[in-house]
Amino acid sequence: MLTRALTKTIDNQAVSLYIKFTSLSDGRDKLYRFFQYFSRFLVYHLSKDKQNQALVIVLANLQNSLAQARKVLRLGKFIDCLKLAVSALNSPGEELGNIITAAARVSLGGFIFFDGLSWASTLGLLNPVKAARFARVSMKCWFTSIVLNIVSSLYKLNDLRMQYKIIRRIEANSSPDEKDEKVLQEKKSLKASISAENKALITSLIDVAIPAGHPRQVIGIISILVCPAVED
Repeated sequence: MLTRALTKTIDNQAVSLYIKFTSLSDGRDKLYRFFQYFSRFLVYHLSKDKQNQALVIVLANLQNSLAQARKVLRLGKFIDCLKLAVSALNSPGEELGNIITAAARVSLGGFIFFDGLSWASTLGLLNPVKAARFARVSMKCWFTSIVLNIVSSLYKLNDLRMQYKIIRRIEANSSPDEKDEKVLQEKKSLKASISAENKALITSLIDVAIPAGHPRQVIGIISILVCPAVED
Protein backbone atom coordinates (compact mmCIF):
# COMPACT_ATOMS: atom_id res chain seq x y z
CA MET A 1 0.00 0.00 0.00
CA LEU A 2 2.80 2.40 0.92
CA THR A 3 4.69 1.64 -2.29
CA ARG A 4 1.56 2.16 -4.35
CA ALA A 5 0.83 5.45 -2.59
CA LEU A 6 4.38 6.70 -3.12
CA THR A 7 4.29 5.65 -6.76
CA LYS A 8 1.01 7.45 -7.27
CA THR A 9 2.40 10.57 -5.59
CA ILE A 10 5.74 10.67 -7.38
CA ASP A 11 4.80 9.24 -10.76
CA ASN A 12 2.76 12.13 -12.12
CA GLN A 13 3.17 14.81 -14.75
CA ALA A 14 3.97 17.64 -12.33
CA VAL A 15 6.85 15.75 -10.70
CA SER A 16 8.17 14.64 -14.09
CA LEU A 17 8.08 18.23 -15.31
CA TYR A 18 9.91 19.40 -12.17
CA ILE A 19 12.64 16.77 -12.60
CA LYS A 20 13.05 17.66 -16.26
CA PHE A 21 13.19 21.36 -15.39
CA THR A 22 15.73 21.03 -12.58
CA SER A 23 17.90 18.61 -14.57
CA LEU A 24 18.82 21.52 -16.82
CA SER A 25 21.32 24.09 -15.58
CA ASP A 26 19.10 26.89 -16.90
CA GLY A 27 16.19 25.47 -14.94
CA ARG A 28 18.17 25.38 -11.72
CA ASP A 29 19.45 28.89 -12.36
CA LYS A 30 15.91 30.23 -12.77
CA LEU A 31 14.81 28.45 -9.61
CA TYR A 32 17.75 29.81 -7.63
CA ARG A 33 17.18 33.24 -9.09
CA PHE A 34 13.58 33.30 -7.92
CA PHE A 35 14.51 32.40 -4.34
CA GLN A 36 17.50 34.75 -4.40
CA TYR A 37 15.45 37.80 -5.33
CA PHE A 38 12.54 36.74 -3.16
CA SER A 39 14.96 36.52 -0.22
CA ARG A 40 16.25 39.97 -1.08
CA PHE A 41 12.69 41.26 -1.15
CA LEU A 42 11.98 39.77 2.28
CA VAL A 43 15.25 41.08 3.72
CA TYR A 44 14.41 44.59 2.58
CA HIS A 45 10.94 44.57 4.13
CA LEU A 46 11.69 42.57 7.29
CA SER A 47 14.79 44.59 8.16
CA LYS A 48 12.52 47.50 9.11
CA ASP A 49 11.42 45.56 12.19
CA LYS A 50 14.17 44.83 14.71
CA GLN A 51 12.27 41.80 15.99
CA ASN A 52 12.94 40.01 12.69
CA GLN A 53 16.72 40.41 12.72
CA ALA A 54 17.37 36.69 13.21
CA LEU A 55 15.20 35.84 10.21
CA VAL A 56 16.79 38.64 8.20
CA ILE A 57 20.24 37.15 8.82
CA VAL A 58 19.06 33.72 7.66
CA LEU A 59 17.49 35.17 4.53
CA ALA A 60 20.56 37.29 3.79
CA ASN A 61 22.77 34.20 4.07
CA LEU A 62 20.38 32.31 1.80
CA GLN A 63 20.49 35.12 -0.74
CA ASN A 64 24.30 35.17 -0.72
CA SER A 65 24.53 31.39 -0.99
CA LEU A 66 22.17 31.30 -3.96
CA ALA A 67 24.07 34.14 -5.61
CA GLN A 68 27.32 32.18 -5.30
CA ALA A 69 25.65 29.00 -6.58
CA ARG A 70 24.36 30.85 -9.64
CA LYS A 71 27.85 32.14 -10.34
CA VAL A 72 29.11 28.56 -10.42
CA LEU A 73 26.28 27.46 -12.71
CA ARG A 74 27.12 30.26 -15.14
CA LEU A 75 30.82 29.43 -15.44
CA GLY A 76 31.72 28.94 -19.09
CA LYS A 77 28.30 30.05 -20.34
CA PHE A 78 29.88 33.07 -22.02
CA ILE A 79 30.84 30.73 -24.87
CA ASP A 80 27.15 30.03 -25.45
CA CYS A 81 26.53 33.78 -25.62
CA LEU A 82 29.26 34.27 -28.21
CA LYS A 83 27.80 31.47 -30.31
CA LEU A 84 24.36 33.07 -30.10
CA ALA A 85 25.90 36.40 -31.13
CA VAL A 86 27.39 34.84 -34.26
CA SER A 87 24.08 33.14 -35.03
CA ALA A 88 22.29 36.48 -34.68
CA LEU A 89 24.66 38.13 -37.14
CA ASN A 90 24.10 35.34 -39.67
CA SER A 91 20.33 35.16 -39.24
CA PRO A 92 17.97 36.62 -41.87
CA GLY A 93 16.33 39.93 -41.15
CA GLU A 94 17.27 43.55 -40.69
CA GLU A 95 21.03 43.98 -40.39
CA LEU A 96 20.77 46.66 -37.71
CA GLY A 97 18.44 44.51 -35.63
CA ASN A 98 20.82 41.57 -35.92
CA ILE A 99 23.76 43.74 -34.84
CA ILE A 100 21.86 44.99 -31.77
CA THR A 101 20.90 41.44 -30.82
CA ALA A 102 24.47 40.23 -31.30
CA ALA A 103 25.81 43.10 -29.20
CA ALA A 104 23.38 42.19 -26.42
CA ARG A 105 24.62 38.59 -26.49
CA VAL A 106 28.25 39.70 -26.38
CA SER A 107 27.50 42.01 -23.45
CA LEU A 108 25.77 39.19 -21.61
CA GLY A 109 28.79 37.00 -22.28
CA GLY A 110 31.00 39.74 -20.86
CA PHE A 111 28.87 39.84 -17.73
CA ILE A 112 29.18 36.08 -17.24
CA PHE A 113 32.93 36.12 -17.96
CA PHE A 114 33.82 38.95 -15.57
CA ASP A 115 31.35 37.70 -12.96
CA GLY A 116 33.22 34.40 -13.03
CA LEU A 117 36.52 36.23 -12.61
CA SER A 118 35.06 38.11 -9.65
CA TRP A 119 33.94 34.85 -8.06
CA ALA A 120 37.36 33.27 -8.63
CA SER A 121 39.03 36.33 -7.10
CA THR A 122 36.94 36.14 -3.94
CA LEU A 123 38.07 32.52 -3.54
CA GLY A 124 41.70 33.53 -3.92
CA LEU A 125 42.14 31.74 -7.24
CA LEU A 126 42.95 35.12 -8.79
CA ASN A 127 44.20 38.35 -7.30
CA PRO A 128 41.61 39.14 -4.56
CA VAL A 129 42.30 42.85 -4.93
CA LYS A 130 40.74 42.80 -8.39
CA ALA A 131 37.46 41.18 -7.27
CA ALA A 132 35.66 44.52 -6.93
CA ARG A 133 36.99 45.67 -10.29
CA PHE A 134 35.77 42.52 -12.03
CA ALA A 135 32.40 42.88 -10.31
CA ARG A 136 32.11 46.47 -11.50
CA VAL A 137 32.90 45.54 -15.11
CA SER A 138 30.47 42.61 -15.01
CA MET A 139 27.73 44.93 -13.72
CA LYS A 140 28.34 47.32 -16.62
CA CYS A 141 28.13 44.44 -19.09
CA TRP A 142 24.96 43.18 -17.42
CA PHE A 143 23.25 46.54 -17.64
CA THR A 144 24.41 47.07 -21.21
CA SER A 145 23.01 43.70 -22.28
CA ILE A 146 19.60 44.51 -20.80
CA VAL A 147 19.50 47.96 -22.40
CA LEU A 148 20.44 46.43 -25.75
CA ASN A 149 17.74 43.78 -25.28
CA ILE A 150 15.20 46.54 -24.69
CA VAL A 151 16.38 48.44 -27.77
CA SER A 152 16.33 45.22 -29.80
CA SER A 153 12.78 44.40 -28.69
CA LEU A 154 11.56 47.91 -29.52
CA TYR A 155 13.25 47.77 -32.92
CA LYS A 156 11.79 44.36 -33.71
CA LEU A 157 8.34 45.37 -32.48
CA ASN A 158 8.38 48.40 -34.75
CA ASP A 159 9.36 46.25 -37.73
CA LEU A 160 6.79 43.56 -36.92
CA ARG A 161 3.99 46.09 -36.50
CA MET A 162 4.84 47.69 -39.84
CA GLN A 163 4.64 44.27 -41.47
CA TYR A 164 1.36 43.60 -39.69
CA LYS A 165 -0.11 46.87 -40.99
CA ILE A 166 0.85 45.90 -44.54
CA ILE A 167 -0.83 42.52 -44.13
CA ARG A 168 -3.94 44.18 -42.71
CA ARG A 169 -4.00 46.58 -45.66
CA ILE A 170 -3.72 43.71 -48.13
CA GLU A 171 -6.44 41.84 -46.30
CA ALA A 172 -8.73 44.89 -46.26
CA ASN A 173 -8.35 45.43 -50.00
CA SER A 174 -9.17 41.81 -50.79
CA SER A 175 -12.66 40.44 -51.15
CA PRO A 176 -13.71 37.55 -48.88
CA ASP A 177 -13.36 35.13 -51.77
CA GLU A 178 -9.91 36.40 -52.68
CA LYS A 179 -8.33 36.11 -49.24
CA ASP A 180 -5.17 34.08 -49.53
CA GLU A 181 -4.48 31.37 -46.97
CA LYS A 182 -0.82 32.40 -46.93
CA VAL A 183 -1.79 35.95 -45.97
CA LEU A 184 -3.89 34.66 -43.09
CA GLN A 185 -1.08 32.41 -41.91
CA GLU A 186 1.43 35.25 -42.11
CA LYS A 187 -0.93 37.48 -40.15
CA LYS A 188 -1.24 34.82 -37.47
CA SER A 189 2.52 34.34 -37.40
CA LEU A 190 3.13 38.08 -37.04
CA LYS A 191 0.66 38.30 -34.15
CA ALA A 192 2.49 35.48 -32.38
CA SER A 193 5.86 37.15 -32.99
CA ILE A 194 4.59 40.48 -31.66
CA SER A 195 3.24 38.76 -28.55
CA ALA A 196 6.55 36.96 -27.98
CA GLU A 197 8.55 40.16 -28.44
CA ASN A 198 6.27 42.01 -26.02
CA LYS A 199 6.97 39.33 -23.42
CA ALA A 200 10.70 39.64 -24.07
CA LEU A 201 10.47 43.41 -23.60
CA ILE A 202 8.58 43.04 -20.33
CA THR A 203 11.15 40.51 -19.12
CA SER A 204 14.00 42.90 -19.88
CA LEU A 205 12.24 45.74 -18.07
CA ILE A 206 11.71 43.49 -15.04
CA ASP A 207 15.37 42.46 -15.15
CA VAL A 208 16.25 46.13 -14.74
CA ALA A 209 13.64 46.74 -12.05
CA ILE A 210 14.40 43.77 -9.76
CA PRO A 211 17.83 44.90 -8.51
CA ALA A 212 16.73 48.53 -8.60
CA GLY A 213 13.78 48.15 -6.27
CA HIS A 214 14.90 50.95 -3.97
CA PRO A 215 15.99 54.54 -4.80
CA ARG A 216 19.35 54.01 -3.09
CA GLN A 217 19.93 50.90 -5.16
CA VAL A 218 19.08 52.85 -8.31
CA ILE A 219 21.65 55.48 -7.38
CA GLY A 220 24.14 52.73 -6.64
CA ILE A 221 23.63 51.10 -10.02
CA ILE A 222 23.93 54.44 -11.81
CA SER A 223 27.16 55.19 -9.96
CA ILE A 224 28.55 51.79 -10.94
CA LEU A 225 27.73 52.46 -14.58
CA VAL A 226 28.97 56.04 -14.69
CA CYS A 227 32.10 55.75 -12.58
CA PRO A 228 35.05 54.12 -14.32
CA ALA A 229 36.59 50.98 -12.92
CA VAL A 230 39.20 51.76 -10.30
CA GLU A 231 42.68 50.97 -11.48
CA ASP A 232 44.68 48.92 -9.00
